[in-house]
Amino acid sequence: MPIHGATGRDPLGAALTIGIKGNRGFPVEKDRFHIMQPYEGADKRRAPHPLFGWFNEAAPEKRRVIRGIIVHGTWDECLSQGYGAYRPNPAILGTPAPTIASRRPWCTGDGQAASRYDEKTEGWADLVCPGEMCAHRQKMGKRPADCKPVTRLLFRLSFSGPVAERYSPPPLVAMFRSGGWYTYRSLLGLRESLDRAATAIGVPDYSPMGYTFTLHLSEKATEGQRFPVVTVSPSETPVDFLIRSGALRRQIVAAMPAITDEDARALSGPLDANYGSGY
Repeated sequence: MPIHGATGRDPLGAALTIGIKGNRGFPVEKDRFHIMQPYEGADKRRAPHPLFGWFNEAAPEKRRVIRGIIVHGTWDECLSQGYGAYRPNPAILGTPAPTIASRRPWCTGDGQAASRYDEKTEGWADLVCPGEMCAHRQKMGKRPADCKPVTRLLFRLSFSGPVAERYSPPPLVAMFRSGGWYTYRSLLGLRESLDRAATAIGVPDYSPMGYTFTLHLSEKATEGQRFPVVTVSPSETPVDFLIRSGALRRQIVAAMPAITDEDARALSGPLDANYGSGY
């Protein structure tokens, strides 16, 4: 029995990143994906994953596409999106930036409600989230906005048949994070397109488990700057997936043997005289 109030954390096996932290602490090699260890070490850096050296050592142009499979029962379990600010601008606050012991964002919100760290109470205060109108969503000179649209996606890494046969990559669950609008909207679109298809064919209670997709890394230029952009495309049409998923669920249910009274006795031990086979 788990300890009351204790919660587990996702069983991550890897982290998928765009770029790695350079010697000066800034990201480098942002033109390719990297498969890294799931957690940072004491030096606040992630090490390359030892089981994916063949991938991390490949040419950059071969590391701009990643296949994935959703392995959670609901979207909320694997895809979280919202506003997040990690380093507030003291010029906006009017006071020095607060120090937070944990690595969680200083402020999170969804455009309606927000939770922000209060250094005086060392706790979290609920407030209205103004979304794009928030001062922390605005740039100040060359300083980028403190608050960004944050995306966190959990999925199982997948590879083509020839690659899987040659390198035997383990079926690890990976975490991918992004703070960009283009990536945010692309991944939200993956979810919404499947939601719309499910509603259209009358299966609103579907599960995305087993949905396959591909992440594509490219570059976009704007205002004299270049930055990486990740787009996503499903590997099958939403309707095809929903039909396949529904058929598989029916096969599983059909294959499950019915539980008889004798099975119940064997599993539960002696039954009292009032036992019946009702509901």
